[in-house]
Amino acid sequence: MQRFDAVSITMSEIANFDQGRADALAWVANAKSTREADRLIAPYVHAAALLSTFKLENIQPVGDVDDSARAEALIELTNRSHPVGELRLDTWQLEDTIRRAALRRLGNYAAMREARAANPGSASDPLQKGIDLLINSNGLPVLDELSLDQLLGVERAVRWLDEIPVPLPSRLDLAARIERERQLAPMRKIAGEGFVNRENYLAQLADYVGTLPAETAWRGLRRGIKFVAYWLDQRPPLHLYGPGGIGKSAVLARFILDHANPQQTQPLPFVYLDFDRAALDPRDPQTILEDSVRQLLIQFPWVNKELVGLGAEMRENVARFDLAQQAEPSFSVEYSLREALLLQEADTGYWELPGGRIDVGEERLSHAAILG
Repeated sequence: MQRFDAVSITMSEIANFDQGRADALAWVANAKSTREADRLIAPYVHAAALLSTFKLENIQPVGDVDDSARAEALIELTNRSHPVGELRLDTWQLEDTIRRAALRRLGNYAAMREARAANPGSASDPLQKGIDLLINSNGLPVLDELSLDQLLGVERAVRWLDEIPVPLPSRLDLAARIERERQLAPMRKIAGEGFVNRENYLAQLADYVGTLPAETAWRGLRRGIKFVAYWLDQRPPLHLYGPGGIGKSAVLARFILDHANPQQTQPLPFVYLDFDRAALDPRDPQTILEDSVRQLLIQFPWVNKELVGLGAEMRENVARFDLAQQAEPSFSVEYSLREALLLQEADTGYWELPGGRIDVGEERLSHAAILG
């Protein structure tokens, strides 16, 4: 009996050994098959890594490849990609992990340009434009020259390329520029592309602010005389008025775009308040003041400390008025920007910024824009 048990144990061990050997052989065969599949589809993966999306019927591999294996390679490529939209559209995007590995293998912009040249079609979407911009730039792209869509495309492309030793724009700079462009997006929409026959109004606004150079010597002289008067006395508010639909918002939007352009030597600080937003309540000045500080931080992130302190002062001042109103129910206060902001200890009514100053004058909070 004992001998039979010993024989049984020995046979069991042999069976386990055979199974382990079979599993090992299967693993080796599978690994070999995977390596062969990787070699087979590498030219297609390298091509897809430089494309935002691709179609199976159109994608071309990098370099000379045996076309007889194309069908098998494309099947393997779909295992490393995901469909964009419905399958019938035949639009695919390489998985991020596969794309990053392929870009690491390519290693530099020259190799990436060669891979992109396998499918030389023009960029059809912001992401593809971002990829092309990075790999074709002699240096870092000028972010101030890019649209919001282009910036978003560059931002995603940078995430794919950040493990490779190639020149890339700073993520912080990209994020700041994207926020800035989002802030200007309503202005671009309001101004539109067909903005014409408003030069006279724009010139009057420009003379009032005085940030951009005067177009003519005569206009510069007139502007200088006015600024002397402003220096001697308080600058009066400038009102833009007219019937609904005549184009007031478009004029103001174009003025802001011209003056708040980051490429200007002294971009104009501005705050745009859209009272259609639920977050803004004209009856609650703190919501307006908080949004104003938020927008100024987007425009001038390097004065974060000063603007955060300004926000604290504003909240304290609003709280002071609220306490006064609670103590005396009949107490009535009309908040003005000068009263609510307390921009400087001397209460001069303006606050200096590197690109100019915010001069709030006596405008009431019901107004929709504060300009420098």
